Amino acid sequence: MLYYTGNKMKGSKFYKFLILGIFINLIIFTGIYFWNRGKQSIKSIIIKSYLEKLSYTEIKDGVKNWQLIADKAISSEDKILLKGVNINFFKRFRLMGNSGTFNPKTRDIRIEGQVKLWQANGYSLSTDYLIYSHHLGLIFTDAPIIIKGEDINLSGFGMRYFLKEGKLVLSKVKLVFMDKHNTRCKIKNAKLRFKI
Repeated sequence: MLYYTGNKMKGSKFYKFLILGIFINLIIFTGIYFWNRGKQSIKSIIIKSYLEKLSYTEIKDGVKNWQLIADKAISSEDKILLKGVNINFFKRFRLMGNSGTFNPKTRDIRIEGQVKLWQANGYSLSTDYLIYSHHLGLIFTDAPIIIKGEDINLSGFGMRYFLKEGKLVLSKVKLVFMDKHNTRCKIKNAKLRFKI
């Protein structure tokens, strides 16, 4: 309520404080809005950031165990999405695939899309996907597989390769190989274990 007492209004101090309070609140709320909006845009930048080339080498006791190379790496919340994946398990074999994921915390890797594995002794494996479990020291798939070598052609479903033991386990296998007399031999629905 305003009333006139001489030259000044008694409510004018009230209006000055009211306007000053509104102005301060407006500044605070604007600051909070832009600060929260800035946090979200920084988070989206981190989530959507990528590298044109990624190279990660796993070293234990001064020895290189394996190296991951990708043509493109896109950061996601708890994993890295990969394109053009190549993994080198030194002196053992090499893996390649179209895409994959890498979990930097667990160091587990999944490769998919025209996956190929080449061994140093000339054998190759083809499948739809392979998973490397770092803590188990295991490379595996439940997808169809084809293994080819100089004198062997093998197909099946599922594969487990235990890195530490160098043991390969194959399930539901159809095996065609040539014996020393170049006679073609077949084995069907076998479960095979190899020491590599």
